[in-house]
Amino acid sequence: MSHFAGSAIKQGPNVGRLDKWSEWNPTAKQPVWLLLSGACDPPEHIGISSRKGRGLRNGNFLVGITHDLVNMENTILEVNADHELFNTVRDLHMTKDTCMKHITEFFEECNNKGTKPMLYYSGHGETATGNWCFSDGTISIQEIFDMVPKGWCYPMIFSDACYSGHWANFCLKKSITGFNCLAACPEYSTALDTGEGGELTLFVTGKMQRPETEPMYSGGNRLEFPVTSEYNTVDYTDFIQGHITNIDNLVISQTCMMGNSLPFLHRQNSTVQGLPTNGE
Repeated sequence: MSHFAGSAIKQGPNVGRLDKWSEWNPTAKQPVWLLLSGACDPPEHIGISSRKGRGLRNGNFLVGITHDLVNMENTILEVNADHELFNTVRDLHMTKDTCMKHITEFFEECNNKGTKPMLYYSGHGETATGNWCFSDGTISIQEIFDMVPKGWCYPMIFSDACYSGHWANFCLKKSITGFNCLAACPEYSTALDTGEGGELTLFVTGKMQRPETEPMYSGGNRLEFPVTSEYNTVDYTDFIQGHITNIDNLVISQTCMMGNSLPFLHRQNSTVQGLPTNGE
């Protein structure tokens, strides 16, 4: 079995869509949401990649995050009457500890009321991990997993961040009922933005039919639900950063063997095409 999460698109036309919630029906419990924004300027030692269409560490980041949170709020409050908004945390300078406290309080509330925690994040994803980035550090999917006491309901996570496919892979490997992640992109790719917000968020809220990056969902593996071939091309630097935290001192050499060159890792504007779509 592949330990890579499969394409959300291939898992069904309604997977990940809040406007198609009754058709998707991922949980029988009442969904309650906590919406989080990442920090606009994480520490320099945290490797991040610019989300395409959203400038790195500038005013455009604020615009993108604002659109994402508003789009989610409107959909939760207006489209789905059975959904409840617990809180929206708009803090572009939020610390890791502050975010952890918000999540802990949220989990406690959901456990007390018997509701399903739906955890959403929009912001930078750390290279090689997809971890959520804050003003003084990162939060990993392992840390969130460890925050859920035995017997409590695990969250469903929506991560509109670069390299967030790592989180969907983690949930797939855990194979715990109800513990799932919808990620903006595979583990080797950056997330994409538009002038109206992140593509994953637009897809989730029904404002975009098909993102240009392939959203990944831990409800199935990549052998059964492979990445769509025409959506499986990325910049080679993004591909490398999906697996290596710091590439500042990395030297890449073009290699030739038996007359066959491997040209996909030698220019900054090169792309990696024909990536393994099945997680092998």
